[in-house]
Amino acid sequence: MRIFKECNHAAFWADPAAGFARLFDAGERVLRAPDGALCLFGHAKLTTLAREPSVEGVAIAADAFGAHIELASFYGAGLFARSGQRHRQTRRAALAGLGGAPVATRADEIAAVVQQALADCPTETPADLAQDLVLPLTARVWARVAGYPAGAESDLAAAVAALSDPGADAALQANAARDVLALTRAAWHARASPFMKAIADAMPLDMNADPVPLVAAMAVDGIDSAAAGLAGALTVLLRQPPDSVSQHGVEPCLQEALRLAMPVILSMRQSTENTAYADIEIPRGTVLWMWWGAGCMDPAAYPTPDRFEPGRAGPRAPVFGAGAHACLGHVLIRTIALPLISDAFGGMGQLAACGPALPGLPWRVSRLPRQSVIWSPMRQA
Repeated sequence: MRIFKECNHAAFWADPAAGFARLFDAGERVLRAPDGALCLFGHAKLTTLAREPSVEGVAIAADAFGAHIELASFYGAGLFARSGQRHRQTRRAALAGLGGAPVATRADEIAAVVQQALADCPTETPADLAQDLVLPLTARVWARVAGYPAGAESDLAAAVAALSDPGADAALQANAARDVLALTRAAWHARASPFMKAIADAMPLDMNADPVPLVAAMAVDGIDSAAAGLAGALTVLLRQPPDSVSQHGVEPCLQEALRLAMPVILSMRQSTENTAYADIEIPRGTVLWMWWGAGCMDPAAYPTPDRFEPGRAGPRAPVFGAGAHACLGHVLIRTIALPLISDAFGGMGQLAACGPALPGLPWRVSRLPRQSVIWSPMRQA
């Protein structure tokens, strides 16, 4: 089994779809990572092993960030870093605030925030899709849903941007983690967040009903990964014929656009027991690199994977992972995306690409696109 050296090169991260296509053309779906971990690319292996009970979160070592132990503590509170009973209990608590039913009750409120974000867009002036529209919108929705005070969204977005930047200095990221924790603690003490209260009420007794560390860790995915999904989906739709959304419907277009955008390209899991799948032996303690972006482009699951085919047959794309550790934010993303796509492609006006998409920034597992756009609101009669 060869070593997946491609991940060491910025060119791969700029265009991972081309790298995955070469892997599949060569019949490669399992490789070794440069650090000895196991890389999984094929859709079937990814989704099957993601549902294997012994494949769990990766514990964050106390010295994972050197002297910045607060960073290890910050990430260690996240769902992805937990395993076993503790993960199941904490996930149930998170679902109390971020599950389908709680988010559905905010659908009209979220749609209004989307409409306001589009109304605030400058008209006939090029803007950056992710930085000027989607990131501020996502931070605003997250702050509203999670119960942060008015005006906190810009501070949240700035802190999350630092934590999500793989090239950021560790000291800067540690400060950003402290900022997110402080903002979250202040919101919790204000007792104005039904979201946090629902999570606190559902937490295991030995966690003292303190939702702050969990909610703070969730904020990174709640803003950065959600923005990557939304901006990525819009970038894909901007390359399609203008009537695609009206012809195929918002929901099928969203699902196919997310598959092609591959917003979260990679996450880590770890085997807690000796495990075997097909021809793969996975000893206890093995770290698994789960390449979800590759699974979304596997021709064995999606014939002609590079084509935009809304409503295509086949399994649901593992856009935000699969199994017990799949990202919980997909419900929130969908609740933002449906009105955003509807309004941006005919409902309130027309969003259009202005020039080609630029290569993505290297080394980011959440793929924020770099696309200039122009917003043209519908003219009032």
